[in-house]
Amino acid sequence: MDIQPYPIQIFRVIPGSSWVELNWIRVFALKVIYGNHDDSVRRHICTEIEILRDVDNPNVVKCHDMFNHNGEIQVLLEYMDRGLLEGTHIANERQLSDLARQILAGLTYLHRRHIIHRDIKPSNLLLNTRNQVKIADFGVSRILAQTMDPCNSSVGTIAYMRSK
Repeated sequence: MDIQPYPIQIFRVIPGSSWVELNWIRVFALKVIYGNHDDSVRRHICTEIEILRDVDNPNVVKCHDMFNHNGEIQVLLEYMDRGLLEGTHIANERQLSDLARQILAGLTYLHRRHIIHRDIKPSNLLLNTRNQVKIADFGVSRILAQTMDPCNSSVGTIAYMRSK
């Protein structure tokens, strides 16, 4: 997988002339998933996109659209200009507590919507220059049934999983 900036051009034709006005409105991230995918991989990708499209919270990365281009799955996401939390220097306890508060607010929002991320780790958290941290990468998420069935399977990154 590769995530890269993806500028979107907005064109507007000026009535009564042959001129076109071009505005650069926003920069997006384009998550490109290369290669042929079997059904289980496609289901995981569709789950991620379904979750992200339906989520609207300042602590969760916004998904704007999805494309299927030459066998590649492309997901248009909110661009977080500082990238991954992983490897980022945390200057002090105040900054750490602010980041933790934002992550917990995002998780609280998701849990209230019966969504469990199941792989929270620094490489699944993104930062921007406004010091916002947002939860990303819902590839192993599960939307809980209305009955609140527990997630009994173990998934995630071993180094970030709780010990049994």
